Amino acid sequence: MPSLPKLTYRHGQFLLFFLVLIVFYPVWDATLIQLDDPKHIWENTLVSPPNLKGLLTLWKEPYFGLYVPVTYSVWSFLSFLSHTLLGRLAPMFFHGANLALHLANTLLVFSLIRSLLNKEKTPASSWLPAFLGAAFFAVHPVQVETVAWISCLKDLLCTLFSLLCLKSFLQVWQNGLIEGKMLWLPTLYFLLALFSKPSAVILPAACVLLGLYTHSVSDLRKLPRAILFWLGLCTATAFAVVWVTKNLQPTSAQHFVTAWWTRPLIALDAIGFYFAKVLWPWTLSLDYGRTPFEVTQLAWRDGLWLIPLFVLPLCWSYRKELWAVGVGLFVLGVLPILGLVPFLFQMFSTVADHYLSFSLIGASLSLAAILARASVPALRLSGVGLTLLAVASLTQAQLWKDGIAIFQQAVKVNPRSLLAHNNLGVEFQSRGNFGNAAFHFRKAIALSPERADLFSNLGAALVSMGEVREGLIYLHKAESFEKKSPVALYNLARAYLRLGDFKKAKQFSDDAAARDPHFRPPGWVAELEEPRSNPSF
Repeated sequence: MPSLPKLTYRHGQFLLFFLVLIVFYPVWDATLIQLDDPKHIWENTLVSPPNLKGLLTLWKEPYFGLYVPVTYSVWSFLSFLSHTLLGRLAPMFFHGANLALHLANTLLVFSLIRSLLNKEKTPASSWLPAFLGAAFFAVHPVQVETVAWISCLKDLLCTLFSLLCLKSFLQVWQNGLIEGKMLWLPTLYFLLALFSKPSAVILPAACVLLGLYTHSVSDLRKLPRAILFWLGLCTATAFAVVWVTKNLQPTSAQHFVTAWWTRPLIALDAIGFYFAKVLWPWTLSLDYGRTPFEVTQLAWRDGLWLIPLFVLPLCWSYRKELWAVGVGLFVLGVLPILGLVPFLFQMFSTVADHYLSFSLIGASLSLAAILARASVPALRLSGVGLTLLAVASLTQAQLWKDGIAIFQQAVKVNPRSLLAHNNLGVEFQSRGNFGNAAFHFRKAIALSPERADLFSNLGAALVSMGEVREGLIYLHKAESFEKKSPVALYNLARAYLRLGDFKKAKQFSDDAAARDPHFRPPGWVAELEEPRSNPSF
């Protein structure tokens, strides 16, 4: 490739390594945010302090509505490391793990794209287009949420094992090692991905997609029996996991479920949104506010659902082109969370940045395939575009250093964000700014007056401000809901303790412990501690 740097694949790996470190270094010393992080780790007695019994429990049963034992095993190890070295839980160990996993995923994407480009044998099948595609994956701004949010370790682990599964499966097929015993490695990676996050259910389909492309098999019936059996077994396992995961979702939160005939429109709108966000990744937010109800009302105005109606048929007509295969991977990656099967986060939004963790592999592959046939000026122009993306990601990563900043950004993008207002209140509460906490909790209640945790949060803030009598009104309102939160009961215990009513304080404290055996309130008879708030998830 004339007039371009004469660098090697190894140089490309080093460049990607430093690129990831430069863009994402702000997350290293970031704090945890009061959204899922405490529930998963800091307040989870099965993880902190680390213990073998807790780890075995996480492998035997779901926690927090999820069965992701591989993810919890890694969190347990990080908790052990943090307690051993520092004597306490430190966010930097968890942020460091996220950063290391993102780096590993970037290098694996580089390797996968390079091997697929070499199969095409194009004039530009050197390392450079693969490097540009991997760099796109590494520094795209939607990756910031996944890397900077401790709770997104499950997405990073799932992507890591998914990439290893794809590479090992293609290697088995390519080398003609089709005996069943040779498929143990991709099977292991598939199970690890599945138990890191259930969205790995799409891996069998992804293996078929890449396998058919790399080996030009036009008839699935001509596939070796061992591979057909492996794909069938993995697919059956995937469906079983989907069924179990669906049943773990609390039905009380699924008031947002829409009629079955509206779900294809919601799915198309989500795909269109993701296409648009990858091409124009600005105004990012933790909560875009695209609930199923709002999508069905506004989809005809926004018209994002039109994008897949044009793009997907075009890809099908060019299905043997590598860029079209990349688009297929992109859609497969978000297929489990398009809304065809309702999921819990839809109560806030049908879309989220961290859902694109796997899909960006497909987007990077499509970009690399296009650049492999591009001219030298086009390659240089793509380098400029990647620089702009890196700057945008670095700016976004700075926001994640502080929980208040990231939720304030969410409110700017979506002023009616229940999630952002509630968690802004939680962040202010944790810093002792009870006035601002109460302000945002009131905003949240105005948006959703049917949620008990919001009344509990406002009551806790008022008690912390010294307005105990008014706080008790909201706390008892929260306690009157059918599903009593241990946080609300615990906050009632704190309020009555402040009033000197030790009998009621002990009663509500015992009720909180009985409600959730994994809930860990500090000793209520010890020195007074500030009441807690309950984050939205």
